[in-house]
Amino acid sequence: MARRPGPWARAMTERNFAIIADWFSGCFFIVGSIGITIAGVAAGFGEGVAAGLRIYVLSILFAAASAICGWLLGLLFGIPRSLASADMPAQSSSSADTPAAGGHIIGYFRRTSRVNTNLEDISDWLTKTIVGVGLTQLYWVPHYLWNAAQKLNIYGFHWGNYGALLALSLFLYFAPSGFWLGYIGTRTFLTMWLDVVDRGTAAAASTSADPDKLVLANAGIGIAGAPDPAVAAADRMILSKKLQELTTAREVAAWAAAQARRGNLETAQIAIEDALQGEPDDADIKKLAAVIYSATGQHAESNRLLSDQPESDISVFNALYQPPPEGFNNASQIGETLLKQPAQQKNANLRVWMACAYGQQYGYEANRNASADQLQQIKGKVLGEINAALQVNPNTREWLRSLWCTTPGVGDDDLTVFARDDPDLSSLLGGPCS
Repeated sequence: MARRPGPWARAMTERNFAIIADWFSGCFFIVGSIGITIAGVAAGFGEGVAAGLRIYVLSILFAAASAICGWLLGLLFGIPRSLASADMPAQSSSSADTPAAGGHIIGYFRRTSRVNTNLEDISDWLTKTIVGVGLTQLYWVPHYLWNAAQKLNIYGFHWGNYGALLALSLFLYFAPSGFWLGYIGTRTFLTMWLDVVDRGTAAAASTSADPDKLVLANAGIGIAGAPDPAVAAADRMILSKKLQELTTAREVAAWAAAQARRGNLETAQIAIEDALQGEPDDADIKKLAAVIYSATGQHAESNRLLSDQPESDISVFNALYQPPPEGFNNASQIGETLLKQPAQQKNANLRVWMACAYGQQYGYEANRNASADQLQQIKGKVLGEINAALQVNPNTREWLRSLWCTTPGVGDDDLTVFARDDPDLSSLLGGPCS
């Protein structure tokens, strides 16, 4: 009959470091405590109760000090190392959290572990120094330890010929054990906790950098706020990081998107340009950049970034700023294709932009003396899109009204081709223009 593996073997097989550390710590402290207690009792029988109690207490203190010193040394030797790739670009001169206009933030590299820290440098220097000096003095180490143990006996234990042996035994038992605990704890649990922090940043970046969560605000002026609490929470986490702590282009793109949703478009544009520099072919980063460019009025640059991607609602918005008839033809063609998708049918922005495209077409055809039937057909499309936009989001009424009641030639005026007292628009948009 095969022997069942014990707890230690199962923990090793399952790579359960918590069980291993708990087993070792338990055995370590139990055996050490038993040894100290026996030494105190033996001293009490030979030297008296007071001497036994003194030796017992001093043994505990010296054992704790030895274990702590060993633990700190293990911590220094076990600190996780950061491995930056050799092709990391040079960091730019800008180091502020919010970049200056016209500048770039940082270069990028692919993370293989985590960012470097000063503690790692200190660990590296001290461990090399300790090992180097220790090797040169290796011959004298036993002599030094015995002299130190005798001094501890003379000034502390006062236990005849046994005090020095007790001090040496305590040091040789607790210091290496403390080192083991410090080293293993640092290499396992500390590394695991740091990885959890890294994964948290990566998860927040994945949410914040979702291009579907970055949408233009009403009227296409600026970026709408975070669409749901999960995105808002991810934005808070990614913005809590300094730019120097973000080590991938996607994380910086997420930072740019979060800044855009906060209304900091200039900062967002500078950040997204650096993200594009790090990953120029990333489709999501290009789409984020296109949205930010559209929000800042750079429609040609936005279209350039979207040229190799499937058509999106941003393409419709950008097309409205192209010369007619190419502009409104492109906008209506792309928009009609998108509206075949169920999700896009509830896109209020797209509905408004489609109404604007048909409004531009109405004005263009009216100037060419198109027939009344043709104009009425185009107007029907405008009214249909306005009605659809209002059903999806009633708050678009003020936006649509601003496109109708504004002065022609001032800002976005795609619906000013209709009379200011047009009964159909008045019915949908709350009365005639004043």
